[in-house]
Amino acid sequence: MAHLDLGGRLMTATRVRLVTFVVVAVLTMGGALGYLLLAARGASTVKAPTSATSPSAAPDTRGDYIAFRRTVADQGYGTVGTVPLADPGATPSRSDLQCERVHMSRRGGICLQVDRSAVTTARVLLLGPDLSVRYSLATPGIPNRARVSPDGRWAATTTFVVGHSYSQGGFSTQTEIYDMESGTSLGNVEKFSFTRHARPFHAKDINVWGVTFAPGGTSFYATVMTGSTRHLAKGDIRDRTLALLDVAAECPSLSPSGKLLAYKSATGPTTWEVKVRTLADGRERVVQSPRSVDDQIEWLDEGHVMFGLAPVGGGATSDVWVSPSDGSGPAEVLIPGAWSPAVVR
Repeated sequence: MAHLDLGGRLMTATRVRLVTFVVVAVLTMGGALGYLLLAARGASTVKAPTSATSPSAAPDTRGDYIAFRRTVADQGYGTVGTVPLADPGATPSRSDLQCERVHMSRRGGICLQVDRSAVTTARVLLLGPDLSVRYSLATPGIPNRARVSPDGRWAATTTFVVGHSYSQGGFSTQTEIYDMESGTSLGNVEKFSFTRHARPFHAKDINVWGVTFAPGGTSFYATVMTGSTRHLAKGDIRDRTLALLDVAAECPSLSPSGKLLAYKSATGPTTWEVKVRTLADGRERVVQSPRSVDDQIEWLDEGHVMFGLAPVGGGATSDVWVSPSDGSGPAEVLIPGAWSPAVVR
């Protein structure tokens, strides 16, 4: 099968693996107490923005580019880097901004950090188009997902407040949506009104994660779990509603046109494949990947999806892979030593 021509620089990299599980261990040990203290302060309510300092260096955000979290085992590990969209194999420009997750649009972005001053708190940085920090807010839990709407008006985060993996039983998430203009949180999405089959739906064990925004407007998709069942759900920010759909999908991601939806589909208790669904008719296709994908998909363009893969056997480095969205070809490494990609046009 011919390799994809995406600037002529698709590369396969072998990198030194750096183990950084200390952070997770520290977070886990202090989890229960830290979360209770934060919850007692009303962490899930709307938060006022605080002043924040921007990083001393910023990557190149001119033209069309891909932003990502660097995972190369050097002093820039965990910082935001960029490469030109037309040449993803180029040497990345980099910043001093540390993020566990990053996502960008042309008008601004979001950086989800571990707050080192509070064991079970994440810090949400709402960014300008040059990655300068406009607002800084706190949210409980371990950083997991972050997404910005195509028009840069809205952003969303998911954190683990109990556990640190979707493959574990008994995990609990908190998902919040942010107004990028005012720098405020709309609160926990679990407080929205839920429906199923056009009827009100109530459950005490609801978890929501993996928001993706429709182009323009206030519509979004997310995963809603209740009991042991995981549903795709369609929401509306203005109405503060979420409608559960009879589709088993995790961490959805809308294509640039808004006509296709990529998501994780479970193949076992701890394994997933990527599927792409045509929203108009429900037709699904399986995207090729060398192994299980535990990531929220990003669209390179309407014909290709990107996702992060850790090395076989584990480790702290990862690579961003690209694969045809119609399942017609194999996946290949697009950006070595990278995670959490975001395409900016």
